[in-house]
Amino acid sequence: MPVIEGLPHPRDEDQLKALGAAAASSGSVALFHAVGITPEAPTRTDAFGGQRPDEAIAITPDDVAGALRRLSTVPDGTPITAVCLGTPHFSGDEWNRLLPLLDQVAPARGIPIYVNTGRDTLRELEAGGRLDGGLARGLVVVTDTCTYLTPLQRRLDGVVMTNSGKWAHYAPGNIGVQGAFGELDDCVASAAAGRVVRVRR
Repeated sequence: MPVIEGLPHPRDEDQLKALGAAAASSGSVALFHAVGITPEAPTRTDAFGGQRPDEAIAITPDDVAGALRRLSTVPDGTPITAVCLGTPHFSGDEWNRLLPLLDQVAPARGIPIYVNTGRDTLRELEAGGRLDGGLARGLVVVTDTCTYLTPLQRRLDGVVMTNSGKWAHYAPGNIGVQGAFGELDDCVASAAAGRVVRVRR
């Protein structure tokens, strides 16, 4: 069981959820401790339960950049046919980040944004009228499955942008698409442009 030391404090639990999902799918990591972040590991000693680690691996910024590059199989600027978000399923907080972004930009004609979410989350969004006009903004909400398992996209021969490391890992082999990986704002900007773009930070 790995212990990760040196992670920046996450913005929210959704970042830990995304890390756990990507680690499980690409690295067979069922559980991890993050020192100073996950509640059972306030210190390195606590994380190891008083034991010595079997091995220590230093991960550099270059290692992280290389992993991110491997999750994208196409260069920036490549035309996309869709965007897929929410693997694992989008939480209410993630919707709170996405919807204002969609209000700022309009997806390019014919570029759908598939969002995987749970039925309870969807029910709350619909009850609050927050998805009114969603189709006009390119949204296609998917519940109780993931778009890398079920080929819901209208076209499967193009490039799909995602903010999910898990989706980027599984989709090429499962449904035969090429993937581009980026942050949520990269994905929305790419949907608006119809091609892979990066929002400069």
